[in-house]
Amino acid sequence: MVNNQTGANLMGSIRHLSATRSYLLTSSYIVGRASGCGLQLASRLVSAEHAAFHWTDSGWTVRDLSSSNGTFVDGRRLEAGERMPLGVGARIAFGDPEDVFEMVEDGPPVALVQTPTGERIEAENGLLFLPNPDAPELILSEDVPGHWFAEAADGERRRVKSGQVIQCAGLSWHLTLPEVHNQTWRTDENRLLLRDIGLRFTVSRNEEYVTIAVVQGGQLVADLPHRAHSYLLLTLARARLADQEPDVPASECGWMYIDSITTMLKITASQLNVLIHRARAQLRRADIAGASDLVERRPSTQQVRLGVSRIELDC
Repeated sequence: MVNNQTGANLMGSIRHLSATRSYLLTSSYIVGRASGCGLQLASRLVSAEHAAFHWTDSGWTVRDLSSSNGTFVDGRRLEAGERMPLGVGARIAFGDPEDVFEMVEDGPPVALVQTPTGERIEAENGLLFLPNPDAPELILSEDVPGHWFAEAADGERRRVKSGQVIQCAGLSWHLTLPEVHNQTWRTDENRLLLRDIGLRFTVSRNEEYVTIAVVQGGQLVADLPHRAHSYLLLTLARARLADQEPDVPASECGWMYIDSITTMLKITASQLNVLIHRARAQLRRADIAGASDLVERRPSTQQVRLGVSRIELDC
């Protein structure tokens, strides 16, 4: 079973037409008889490592790995080593041209976890919530390209890698992360840094609607539309502004206790953690380097604060 936490299954997948079973594609996905293949097929017509699916900047491809009985795309047998682009509706066969798989989704690979029972959960906007989005004990996020971290509600963070088994909620979750292709990421030298930006908050009269503008040197860089986490950022921004006094060191401005925030916003610590990660993800999608520091933590004191010091309020 696949559980996409966005509610939309866009990640690349193929469906075995005779068995009506679907398979999600990871960045490099091998098909064959060997036990280490992503898709293991028992047919004698299938080679040990028969074919490979790959994700590139332009989409999915399948390549024949010099198989004995051939790889077929839309009825045509590929040459040994030939790579063929794929789109939704493409029909692929391995060894037996009558035993067909169909490409049913062609979205890029995303991070996912799988339980021993076969349940798969896909990332939502670069975030994985374990065991579920409503009450996560761990949230996995990609802070910089290719570097994923698991963060608990108390702020403890640790690096995780593809293939690792993560223990959470009494279950063992097998983690699969997409490969990073350097050409798809801008280097930090060419990206705006968190320390260089300011945030301009626009708040409706009833404070139910908060939009945030990312600015640099007075110029608009990006608009962050209202989201569930917007009021949390506003709350932290007000605390930071209130502390900006001549006798208060910058390092001490804006810290709030988690208990105070959860009481004020009438949410749980787990829900607060989700809002923090969604806020970071929104800024990351705006291509701001260092977005993981948008909300800073002091795990030892259970305090957090807004990681941006240049703040404007338009109420």
